[in-house]
Amino acid sequence: MPALLEQPFWLDPGDPHRMASAIQFLTRPRRYSYEAASGEWRHGRVDTEGVWPKAVHRVVAEGVTPERAVDEAIARVKRVFGE
Repeated sequence: MPALLEQPFWLDPGDPHRMASAIQFLTRPRRYSYEAASGEWRHGRVDTEGVWPKAVHRVVAEGVTPERAVDEAIARVKRVFGE
């Protein structure tokens, strides 16, 4: 909540750690949205479904090969974009 950063607690120059944290929060992007950048709603759907995190999970937890997990994720992305 950016409005909270206006509180004196965060802007106290006596504590360089809090000030650095506030500056970092205000000046660095927190998340890149392909949906917003492209105007394509399907990017949001791919993100909401967690297509790529699921692929990572399949490799780490289920022992699927990275190649297979990526192929499955790409197939899902293609299906979403084909809808």
